[in-house]
Amino acid sequence: MVEKDSGQGLDVRRPDSASQVVERAEGMQVSREALLPPMVKLIQTTTAEAGKYGPGKFLRVDTEEVFDTLEVVPLVSRATQVKWPGGFNRDALPACWSVNGITAGQGAEREGQSCHSCPFFSPVPQRGKEGGMCETGHNVIFMEEGTFNVFGMRLRGTANRIMQHISSPGIAQRAVVRLYSEKVTRSGNTWYQLKVKTVRLLDGADGDLAVATMRSYLTIDLGVTELQAEPPGAGAEERSLPEEGGPSSSPGGGGEPVVRSAGGGGVYNDLPF
Repeated sequence: MVEKDSGQGLDVRRPDSASQVVERAEGMQVSREALLPPMVKLIQTTTAEAGKYGPGKFLRVDTEEVFDTLEVVPLVSRATQVKWPGGFNRDALPACWSVNGITAGQGAEREGQSCHSCPFFSPVPQRGKEGGMCETGHNVIFMEEGTFNVFGMRLRGTANRIMQHISSPGIAQRAVVRLYSEKVTRSGNTWYQLKVKTVRLLDGADGDLAVATMRSYLTIDLGVTELQAEPPGAGAEERSLPEEGGPSSSPGGGGEPVVRSAGGGGVYNDLPF
């Protein structure tokens, strides 16, 4: 079965859908998985890759490219909710989740029920881990300046703070922003805080391209967790302590990273479960 693009956004469905192919443009049929953008995350000191690549850098998961900063255009964002069984654990799948921040997803503990009426709902991202409450986050799709390649990031904990800036009408699909990190130490804990700064406004042609690309990704679902569980500390994906970032620990690993100043493109099949 082939799903046609309605013009309102690409109909990319979940793995249990009968439709595995979409028609993105006339004569252009594409598999659903091929349209999932690659994922990028901010490496923390507790992240498994910290020893190999160094904390405070951005890691593109599929190609293992590493970037000091990223200059990108914010295209699409979606609020998410995740409830972990017995507290956050990357070796376990969530008990309940929502990829739109409104309704619990298919197969979730409270499937089809309203998130805002749930007793575990937490509207404050930084405090979502307390008392078994849901964790508020955001899935964001960016377009890299220059290459126009697209990638996704899952923002959790204090990384959600950049949303106020990148979701504003004057920035979303209209400006290039720089993503970077700053090392923060507070109350004996050390982490790398995700930061954002406006670089420039897009010109007419690039602005039109950003809007057209945004429309193609309106219904893309990045899920709420990685397919493979990993040790605590996944950077921009990582949850925070009660107030700020994650705790510091000694990283492990080895090998040589591929480092350049920006990145994007490619395919990463990063389904949630």
